[in-house]
Amino acid sequence: MRIYAFILACVLAGLTPRASHAGLDEPNEVYSRIAICLGRYSAQLEHTRLMGETVELATARFDSFDELYSALEGSRELLSLRITQKAQHARLLETASFNTDPRRRRLAAQRARAHIATCDQLELS
Repeated sequence: MRIYAFILACVLAGLTPRASHAGLDEPNEVYSRIAICLGRYSAQLEHTRLMGETVELATARFDSFDELYSALEGSRELLSLRITQKAQHARLLETASFNTDPRRRRLAAQRARAHIATCDQLELS
């Protein structure tokens, strides 16, 4: 139900694709944010599973954005953005978990949490 509220909020805020963007390869800002967050949530879910942690929250986050992403008219640019963000977030999580430098681990963990918090805010709006 939150997904439909999000889509309605986007429509009301005028964040739907503009006519000037029709037929162009440039993805809409909201669509881009959805692809970015789905990539990050995907990396977070995989990392959570690999680390043997509880996956309920990570799964719920991923599922909510996957449903949104599936409703979009996907483009190569959105898919590329999703894959790139997944890889970048996975590298952050890897550094946060396995790097031998405590400072790098701490900074990577902070950045990963900040990225997920940004996506969580998008989901709640």
